[in-house]
Amino acid sequence: MMGLVRADYVGNLLAFCSKEETRRHLGGVYVGPNPKGGVECCATDGARAAVFWDPDGTPPDPPRIISREVVRAADLARPKKSSTYSLQMLRILRLNDQHMDLLEVSAADDPHRDAAAITDSNSRFFLRTILRPYIDGEFPAYRKVFPPKEHFQPGSTAAFNGHYLADFMKVGRLLDEERRSRQRATYRRPGTKAEKGVVTRVFPTVTKNDDGSKSMGPAIVRFHDQPNFCGVIMPTTSNWLEDISDPVPDWLRASPAVEAAKAAIAAAAEEAA
Repeated sequence: MMGLVRADYVGNLLAFCSKEETRRHLGGVYVGPNPKGGVECCATDGARAAVFWDPDGTPPDPPRIISREVVRAADLARPKKSSTYSLQMLRILRLNDQHMDLLEVSAADDPHRDAAAITDSNSRFFLRTILRPYIDGEFPAYRKVFPPKEHFQPGSTAAFNGHYLADFMKVGRLLDEERRSRQRATYRRPGTKAEKGVVTRVFPTVTKNDDGSKSMGPAIVRFHDQPNFCGVIMPTTSNWLEDISDPVPDWLRASPAVEAAKAAIAAAAEEAA
């Protein structure tokens, strides 16, 4: 059965696709059904994962893994500059058995998307065909890496690879640009500026080991006003914060009076010696 999914959701996951040739099944984006309806898109390289939910999409049967080349094409297909036309139209991917089509539909009709209703005869909506778009293999059970609710503890700390976090920020920036474009198109008041910036929250978890000790678990990454996105990132093996009672460095806590007192004590000790 043909599937339909938003091209920008697939393209936003490019940074999370694995580049290792030995893990080719992780080199693309998984597209499959969501229990609440619609389509789930997931990409993971083993160290982090990101998932988009397209509630109005049509899941392919069977689920597919879209190759990295197609994901890159979907990323490049997004309009470079926001315009009235780009806000009125939505680019989607139609997943067929042996090929994939990049289409453009009216954003107003998006909730009523139907794979059978979009035909190639309407060339205004047909952009291009992509051959050999899928990767063979079994995508990992990524839902298992999302920790249960009871693992989240307020005030817990965690350490993560900064490069991985930067990729999440790239996705947040793209989503924020789209949000602000829609705000500008909606209000259209002279001199009105849409609020810039995306609020990002990272929810660390703590897991219990067999010996009773605790260690850092994966963390959830969410963006404010983006309910259709959820990410997970694995912690580093370095627990460099576990023995630090105050995460603020001492040089930031220092005050001139305290430092002058320390210098006077040190000078007095030297004279006594």
